Parts: sequence; structure tokens; C-alpha cells
Amino acid sequence: MLKIIGIIGLITASGLAGIMKAYRLKRRIYLLEDYMKMIMDLKSRINYMKEPLPDIFRRVEKTDDSKAIYLLSDISSKISRKRLGIAEIWPQSVKQVYRDEPLSHDDLEIFKYPGRFLGQTDYENHLDSFAYLEEKLHMQMLQAAEEYRKKGPMYSKLGFFIGAAGAILLM
Repeated sequence: MLKIIGIIGLITASGLAGIMKAYRLKRRIYLLEDYMKMIMDLKSRINYMKEPLPDIFRRVEKTDDSKAIYLLSDISSKISRKRLGIAEIWPQSVKQVYRDEPLSHDDLEIFKYPGRFLGQTDYENHLDSFAYLEEKLHMQMLQAAEEYRKKGPMYSKLGFFIGAAGAILLM
């Protein structure tokens, strides 16, 4: 009886590990989409309101509750406390907010990109930089969706398969 419980536990644990791996792929897609939504909101507020960036950050951070909005909140609070520029604060905040998330190195580099141009260029360069950022984010989202489509079901099934193979070996 104890052996059967152990075997069921092994299969379940392996299956859940596979499901967790598939979830991490799906989480990456969500984080990329969330960041894109925040960037689009930020861009539209810069285009239409033409207010100082810290004020825009405070307005955007009240619109939703997500990682990307938390990033703006973190940046806004650091700007007011540390008196550093966005170029220094943005990459630090991206590292801190997204440190335990399943994002690739390329994803994080794209997330850090707005720190290079926000508040440092004129209106036309902002538009060009936002267009570049949106294109890069779109490419990353397509890549993440394709990776999830290919590998997500495989990880789930593979987890249960490995658990079953281990159970057969233990019998």
C-alpha cells in the first residue's frame, strides 16, 4: 500500500513539475503583453497630455494592478527619492521587479530600453523609439507564443511520462 502511494506521489510530482514548466512559458507571454499594454498607455499619455514624466507615471500607475504598472510605480518613487535620472533608475527597477520572472535576457533588455530615451529626446525621437520598442516587443511576443505552442504541451506530458517511467522502474 505504501509503495502504491509513493508511486502515485512520484507520478503526480513529476506531472506537476512539467505543468509548472509549461506555466512559466505562458507566464512569459502574459508579462510581455502586460508590458506592451503599459508602454502603449505611456506612449498615448506622453503624446496627448505632454506632462512631466513623473506625473504621467503616477497617472498610469493608478490604472491597473500588474507587474508593468508596479515597475512604473517603483521608478516614480525612486525618481522622487533618489533624484537620479530615468536612465539609471529604469534598468535597476526592471532588474528588481522582474528578477524572479521567466523572462529571457532579450526580454529584459527590451524592458530596459525605455530608460535610454524617455525624457532625454524630443517628441519625434520619442515616437520613433516607441515604434522600435513596440516592434521588438511584438517580435518577442510572437516568439514566446510559438515557444509555448511547441513546448507547453510537451512539458506537461513529459512530466507525467517521466513520473510513470520512474514508477515502472520502482515496481
